[in-house]
Amino acid sequence: MILHCQEGQQLTNSEQKVIEYINNNPETISNLGIIELAEQAFVSVATLSRALRKCGVEKITDIRYRVAKDNFTTNNILNDIRMEYTNTIQQIDVGDVAKIVDYIYNAKRIFIFGNGIATLVAEELEFYLRYMKINARAENLVMLAGNQLDINKEDLIIAFTITDEKEEMARYIQQYKSDEVKLITCCCNKDIALARISDVTITGCSSDISPKQSGDIGSCLGLRMVVRAICEYFSLQPKE
Repeated sequence: MILHCQEGQQLTNSEQKVIEYINNNPETISNLGIIELAEQAFVSVATLSRALRKCGVEKITDIRYRVAKDNFTTNNILNDIRMEYTNTIQQIDVGDVAKIVDYIYNAKRIFIFGNGIATLVAEELEFYLRYMKINARAENLVMLAGNQLDINKEDLIIAFTITDEKEEMARYIQQYKSDEVKLITCCCNKDIALARISDVTITGCSSDISPKQSGDIGSCLGLRMVVRAICEYFSLQPKE
């Protein structure tokens, strides 16, 4: 039950009607304003407001908060996050993390590429590496517009992508592989062209975020966990 009358208060028949409607239709509340809610319950806005006050509610946003706490959808969201977290942990190979750290230690410069929302993860790794006095530079693949950088075999490329479905990143980075540049791929799908040209591929998990509203935007939680693993391992390994 979302709403109930406070002690010492008494609901009229109309007020009881609107409270029953809210309690019986919690899934619709988040999409309705106070006028629409009153119309759906077939009462006036004034009646709705009085009923809510008698239940200790001053604003309709307070109802949405209560619905969110009890709504099964919220539990599903939290479960998705838990599964993404758990599956990523299971997929991370500590041996791969050790190889990545070794590559970072031995590289003259680190070029970190990202595409789409994974660019934010590339920038996060750049921040951590720079904080640890490593020469790191994050690049947005779109902003590069195909321009070639001065990268040689003493450098290291770390690529962040969720899927690279159009293989744009793979085609761009391929030009540096002919110069024996080491490549680390951090992705959420090993079955991509980029992974096939990588020296080390490490994967996290990703799920769509509100696909009806956000199109193809996926979660970067898995990739952020990969960054966390790399940085934690890096900080524990003294440079020889």
